[in-house]
Amino acid sequence: MKPVALALCAALATAAAPAARADAPGGVSIVEVTRQKVLVKQVTAPPQKLRAAIRKAVTDATNAAKRSRLDIAGPPVVRYIQRGPLSFVVEAGVPVQGSAPARPGLRIVELPAGKAATITHMGPYEQLPATHQILDQWLEAQKQRATGRRWEVFVSNPVVVRDPAKLETKIFVPL
Repeated sequence: MKPVALALCAALATAAAPAARADAPGGVSIVEVTRQKVLVKQVTAPPQKLRAAIRKAVTDATNAAKRSRLDIAGPPVVRYIQRGPLSFVVEAGVPVQGSAPARPGLRIVELPAGKAATITHMGPYEQLPATHQILDQWLEAQKQRATGRRWEVFVSNPVVVRDPAKLETKIFVPL
């Protein structure tokens, strides 16, 4: 296994669950999340190239974290800056503990603490838009408003979990 894959596997083993949970209709839950630093790289890509762009950004962030001797504190994260039919702008990387020295193209961002709506997507990444749509419909039906940008946590490592049907991704929307 490549060093990056090993680091991502180790990060998966240390991933923390949200602090509190209250199940809601539609597979959506309300949780309390803690503030989390994430070493990210911002990328812009059309939908058909987004997966490859995210993979490279996560690899770059993982390698930079290792070079800086930062502890990887969870599985890879993607935060959506802009979602559109022709292109996406995302920040992709890994949660870390500590502070990283400046690296070209990388920076530390913080995921906010507080209440968030979350839904778990099981299956191929190509089907994630349908799960985002379920979450959007739930937010509208519950008259909830996002207070920030949504993010995904890739709970399953695709290097280890070869069956796309078994890939687990959690989507969070701060409320």
